[in-house]
Amino acid sequence: MHSPHSRYLNYVLQNSRAGDIQNVIDTIDRYGWTEEWLMNIGDQKGKILDDAIRTRKPKTVLELGRILSLV
Repeated sequence: MHSPHSRYLNYVLQNSRAGDIQNVIDTIDRYGWTEEWLMNIGDQKGKILDDAIRTRKPKTVLELGRILSLV
């Protein structure tokens, strides 16, 4: 049996275009919507976060988690 991380990684490698970062992000979001639940920001909450950053223009942004890390 494959771990959740290896299933996610295999899906992204098989379904995204190498070197196209937006396509990789879209593929990760599609995996979370259609294959298995993922703990990530995703496309819907990502838009909210993008808008907040654009509006407030912070000098620094801190990422607090890396559960989808591929290392």
